[in-house]
Amino acid sequence: MSALTGSMWRKKSGRRSKAKEPKMSLRRRILNFALRWCEKPSLRRADPLDLRERFEKKARFWFRPPRGVTFTGRSFAAPSGQREALWIAPENPKVNSVIFYLHGGAFIFGSPDTHRAMLAKLAQLSGSMACLPRYRLAPEHPFPAGLDDALAAYQDLFEQGYSADQIILGGDSAGGGLALSLLHAIIADGQPLPAGVFCLSPLTDLTFS
Repeated sequence: MSALTGSMWRKKSGRRSKAKEPKMSLRRRILNFALRWCEKPSLRRADPLDLRERFEKKARFWFRPPRGVTFTGRSFAAPSGQREALWIAPENPKVNSVIFYLHGGAFIFGSPDTHRAMLAKLAQLSGSMACLPRYRLAPEHPFPAGLDDALAAYQDLFEQGYSADQIILGGDSAGGGLALSLLHAIIADGQPLPAGVFCLSPLTDLTFS
């Protein structure tokens, strides 16, 4: 216990202080402040359509994709008909793999467009392709519409020539929860599992227990 405590706290002048954390950039601190004090309170008053429009505009303002990446829209067959996925290609692909990413947004807003800059950076750093399906959102399309679209987009990767060991599944927030739900669906259908999974602050407990 003392070793664990010692790794988490440092004593200085007889007082306990938290271990030094990495510093955020000025841009990140401003964004964090704006989200906490301006955006979070407004979420209680906004309707889904308003949230989507505002999120799209702010994502374009705050997040810029790196140079050299290519964006392409490609359709795939889903239970609801033809859906679209945003494909991102790095300037110099290094590996024959794809990051299959499900965007966050509380299941009611967000899109591949709001997350394109982040995934473009990830694609550039990893040398991998990235695929962001445009899955249906609530409240117009309640569960399991989004999951059905995600599963259809995952299956389409095999049509594009990828094998399961070339696919990395990821998602953030609601998209992280959707990624885990997709894993359950893949297992239930007896389909091959992706090579890896990463989730950023995934929504995993809707009961908030």
